Amino acid sequence: MADANGVHPLTVDQPDLHQLGLMSRVKDVERHVIAAARTGSKSEALKTT
Repeated sequence: MADANGVHPLTVDQPDLHQLGLMSRVKDVERHVIAAARTGSKSEALKTT
């Protein structure tokens, strides 16, 4: 949260196993997209599906 005194973190619950799995999969796809963009590799881009 941001206010006149600056930015302050919000407390959230720890993610459950299903949420952690989804977060891991999304991060994996992001890594493949970045690698494909950097190298122009079609095979790397196809790993995101």
